[in-house]
Amino acid sequence: MDERRSRREMGSRPVSRAQAAELLYRVARVREVLPSPLQDCLLRPYPSGGAIHELEFYLAVDVCQGLSSGFYHYRGTDHALTRLEGGAGPAQEMLADAASAWGQPGEPPQCLIVLASRLSRLAWKYEAIAYKISLMNAGVVLQSLYLVCTELGLNGSAVGSGRPDLFAAATNASSWEETSIAEFGFGTRPD
Repeated sequence: MDERRSRREMGSRPVSRAQAAELLYRVARVREVLPSPLQDCLLRPYPSGGAIHELEFYLAVDVCQGLSSGFYHYRGTDHALTRLEGGAGPAQEMLADAASAWGQPGEPPQCLIVLASRLSRLAWKYEAIAYKISLMNAGVVLQSLYLVCTELGLNGSAVGSGRPDLFAAATNASSWEETSIAEFGFGTRPD
C-alpha cells in the first residue's frame, strides 16, 4: 500500500500477455458462481455490493507482446479474452484519450482496462442507488489494480476521463444494457 503510486510513464519494452493475464486474474477472475433463483451471484477477489458483480472488464491493447492490438472482453469464469471485431478503431481512440487525460498526448498506456457496468444486474435489488453502488465498486477495482500493478512491477494509473460512445462503438452494446464507467492504463516501467 505504501508503494502504490500513479505511474503513467511506459517503458520501451511492451508488457507481456502473461503480465496482462496475471493482472486480470488477480483482480477480475470469477472464483465461484453462486446459483440463485433471482440472479446468480459471483465471488471475485474484490468485494461487490450483494456479491452481484455488475462490472465487466475489457482490455484495449496498444502494444502487448503475444497479443494483437484491439479491444477484448475478459471472461472471468474462463480466465480468457475474446477479441471484439470492429473494436480496434475505438480502442485506439480510447488509448489516445487516456494519453491526453494523463497530460502526455501521443504517449498512451500500453494497455487500458475499461470497466463497464451492467446496471440492470444491480437495479433489481438496489433500485435508485444502483449507479452509486456501481461507482463505489469501480473505485474498489481501481485500487485493486493499483496494488496488483505495484506487486507485479508494472506502472499504472486510473484515467480521469472516458468516452462511453467509444465503448458503445467497440462493443455494439446499448448504454442501457452496459456502459463504461472507469478506465485504468498500465504497462512496463521505463528501463
